[in-house]
Amino acid sequence: MAARTNIIYERGFRLLQTPLGFGNNREARLVYLSHIDQRLPYTPRRLLATTFAASALKASKRHDTLRLDFNRPAIRLGKLELQLFPSGMGPGSAILLIGFRGQKIAYCSGIRLAAPLLGPHIDIPKCDSIIVDFVPAQPKPDAPQVAKKKLVDWISKTKGKGYIPVVYCGTLTAAQDVCAALRNSGNSLRAARYLFEMYRRVDPNWEVLSKSVLLSKYVSEDSVIVQKLVSFQKHRLPEHLKYRCAYAGPKSIDPGHFDTSFRIGETEDRTGLFTFLKKTEAQNVVLQPQCDRQTLAYLQKKGLNVVRPALPEQIRLPLL
Repeated sequence: MAARTNIIYERGFRLLQTPLGFGNNREARLVYLSHIDQRLPYTPRRLLATTFAASALKASKRHDTLRLDFNRPAIRLGKLELQLFPSGMGPGSAILLIGFRGQKIAYCSGIRLAAPLLGPHIDIPKCDSIIVDFVPAQPKPDAPQVAKKKLVDWISKTKGKGYIPVVYCGTLTAAQDVCAALRNSGNSLRAARYLFEMYRRVDPNWEVLSKSVLLSKYVSEDSVIVQKLVSFQKHRLPEHLKYRCAYAGPKSIDPGHFDTSFRIGETEDRTGLFTFLKKTEAQNVVLQPQCDRQTLAYLQKKGLNVVRPALPEQIRLPLL
């Protein structure tokens, strides 16, 4: 019988008796970067990430970074056995499968079941327990290909009326999807410097975006401008041109004052999360404390063994 394993939530999950932590946990000596929107730790420590995420976030510049990729055998790190699987959220996002004390524990901070616009399709690992470190989207978002069609149609109509489309993205994952959606559409893509430099750092063997993304200061009438949402008040567009602005990203952070919006770069809703959990065959599901009660009740009603920890609270796996 496998030994019991303890986890705790302290600004992020941490696997006790090991150096491994997740999200914004400040106690862990090894922090897993699960996607490109995760903030780097302020204090020096070791990081675990995909090559794509490490390059995009310049992780190796400030931290000792262990790079892992998909479709590789599990590696041993002390008592831990670690392996990455695509989450469907883009090339930098992954599900981490941890072997520890005879248990298989999966960690995910976002999943997408439909075919992505960039990167590999989701590969769902089998596990004994799973940590779900995200809040499901509500209501159900569009599939990536549907969202792409809506975005491209809006851009065509906007340019047909003599305006330059400007897309402000709520997350880097959304910006990545927007650039992937538009790179073969015949539009001249202009990105904010932060996004431009991020794409240039990415391994050129990937489906490179940087070849079709130029700096936004070189704007012409055939351009489509892609910006981070935080640039909305700071970035000055040339005044002699006319614009229409759209928001692209999760509904949960939609500012609501743009001409239109597109739900791009979002995770699955509750139904999609349940489908994913069933395919993992996990006997124990741990939700993050910020997850809503409706999701907890929905999964319990579906017959899953689910817990949502208090702050802070140790959880013993497997759950009784």
